[in-house]
Amino acid sequence: MEDISVVVPVGPNKVYLDWLPECLASVVLQNYQGNIDIILIDDQANISIEQFKAIIKEVGQLTTVTQEDTFDNEANFIVEYDRYIHMWQLPWNFGVADAFNAGIGLADTELVFMLGSDDKLMPSCLTECVKTWEAHNQKDGWYNVPIQLQSGAIVTVNNNAAMISRNLWKILGGFPPSAGVAACDALLLSIMMVHMPDRIIQVESKEPLYWAREHEHQDTRHNMGYYAASGVVEVIRNMETLRWKPREGTLK
Repeated sequence: MEDISVVVPVGPNKVYLDWLPECLASVVLQNYQGNIDIILIDDQANISIEQFKAIIKEVGQLTTVTQEDTFDNEANFIVEYDRYIHMWQLPWNFGVADAFNAGIGLADTELVFMLGSDDKLMPSCLTECVKTWEAHNQKDGWYNVPIQLQSGAIVTVNNNAAMISRNLWKILGGFPPSAGVAACDALLLSIMMVHMPDRIIQVESKEPLYWAREHEHQDTRHNMGYYAASGVVEVIRNMETLRWKPREGTLK
């Protein structure tokens, strides 16, 4: 089975630490048979080693994992033979877009899933993503999954709940710095819809594969309140879409 990484940025608002164990547990509990690397990006959440170990202990309680104290060093924890949690601390507050960029850059695998620290994966999420990737002959793409919102609503529109190939990310250039204003997924998907629409691939499933929490501290909700109302988001999205050029490389 293909190895896969799951990137989980954790921002500075303390509420994200409350939800992080549940988020990480949802990755540990995936029914996927291949290796999974969990890349935890500390985006000025300032998680101490003691906090990290406490989070891992709670993950163990949620998943019945018994190797709660198996650390190979202070910031890497072996959950099981095929699950590994790495923590990387950023030197300043990058924001969710660049935190994802950093995490994808750190991944050793070709396939990477983007997961919010306030959200959860359904047990078959990664299995269905990789099955779809294989059904498309391992095509470089943005593999979008259906989402269930906390309210119960189901969302299938293309968004940041997706598995991507690192080769596609390299050629796209990742989230542009300007994506930090808000709705970074909408910006990058706008570029793809214009320049490579065939690379946006829906993972078909009878059930949602991703659960998204709705709360007042959401990064996009917070930023959109100002930037969308002022028209900045639309201007930047259109500008970046028009001027985008592929980086060097060949898509598979």
